[in-house]
Amino acid sequence: MPSISQLTSEIVSLVSGLPETTDKGFSVYNLDDLQQVASLGGLPIVGVSYEGGDPVENKADNVSSRSKATGLFRVRFSVILALAYESALSSTDTKVDATDLLDGLRSTMLGYIGVNTRPWRFVGEAPTPSDLEGVIFYGQAWETDIVITGDHIRS
Repeated sequence: MPSISQLTSEIVSLVSGLPETTDKGFSVYNLDDLQQVASLGGLPIVGVSYEGGDPVENKADNVSSRSKATGLFRVRFSVILALAYESALSSTDTKVDATDLLDGLRSTMLGYIGVNTRPWRFVGEAPTPSDLEGVIFYGQAWETDIVITGDHIRS
């Protein structure tokens, strides 16, 4: 069973493997953390944030009474891209760079099976509002299910 930190590291490694973001992937708590890193320059960068999880309902409980309790836990992560941006009045449209990089992120992660035995699923993406001048942010949501086990034997 992979830990949250292992899953986070896996995504950071995947996004850091893209040519545009080589060694520019970071584990962050939220958008504020990524904005601080983005304000230092060196764009584009990508932040990976654990967003939480929920139990997956198990319709058929096949665990014997002598086994440890097990279940599925659906975990969600945000992958947030930060790129330099000049106003819409500029002759250079950097939004195209952003959408191309989003395409690359989707292709890299969709269906990937690494430390977990289940694939990564794409949930959606959207621009992410920010007041940081000269930087635009786009977020993607990803999820996968992990097996969790309890230490107590069922009786």
